[in-house]
Amino acid sequence: MEYYSAEPRNDSTWGKSSSLHVYQMLRGSILTQKLAPGTRLTETAVAKDLCVSLTPVRQAFSMLATQGLLAVFPYRGTFVTILTKEYANDIISIRKVLEPLACDLAFEHLTPADADYLYLQCEMADIKAKSGNILASIDYDIRFHEFFFEKSNNALLLQVWDTMKNRVAFFQAGTKHIITSKVPLLVNRHGEMIRAVRQMDREALLAAMIAHLEITMCNAKLPSAREISYL
Repeated sequence: MEYYSAEPRNDSTWGKSSSLHVYQMLRGSILTQKLAPGTRLTETAVAKDLCVSLTPVRQAFSMLATQGLLAVFPYRGTFVTILTKEYANDIISIRKVLEPLACDLAFEHLTPADADYLYLQCEMADIKAKSGNILASIDYDIRFHEFFFEKSNNALLLQVWDTMKNRVAFFQAGTKHIITSKVPLLVNRHGEMIRAVRQMDREALLAAMIAHLEITMCNAKLPSAREISYL
C-alpha cells in the first residue's frame, strides 16, 4: 500500500519517534486520500509496510481515531473515516460556536498588521494547492483559523481547538475539490475576514467568519450516513 510522506525517511531518527512518523504518514495519506475513505487498515499490515513494530502503529491508530480520522468498530476492524453529511454538519455546527468566540476574544489583541499574516497564510495555501500539494494547502488554511484561537489568550479554548483541528482538516480534505471548483482562491474566501482585521472592525469580523462557515457547508455535497457502509 502506498502512503503519503512529506519528508524522506531518516533511518537515524526513525526509531526515536517512529509513532510520530507513522502518525504523520497515515494522517497525510488520509487527508490526500491516498488511503481512500472506507479503507480497512490493520496494525500488522501497516507495520509491515512501514517496517516498524506494532507499538508505534497502535499509538498512531489511537491518535487518529481520537481525532476522528479513523473509525474503529469492535470485532469488525479499523477504517479510514468516511465524511458524511451528518459528520460535516457536526463539525460546522461546533465551528460556528467556537470560531466566532475565538475571533471575539482575540479582537482585543489584534492589530491591523495581523491582516498581513492572515493574507500570507491564504496566499501560501493557494500556491500549494496550485502546485498539487493539497496537504500543505490545508495546513496553511488551518493556520489561518488557528491564529484567532492563539490570539484569544484563552488556554482552554485553544485546547478545545486542538481536539477539533484535525477534524476540520479532514472536512476540508473531503470537500476541497468541490469548494475550490466554486471559489478557487482561499484569499477570496477569507477576504472579508482579512479586511475586517485590517480595518479593526469587530462586528464585521464576526459576521464574516459566520458567513464563511455557512458558505463552506452549503458548498459541500456529501453522502448521508445511510448511504455509506464500512465493509
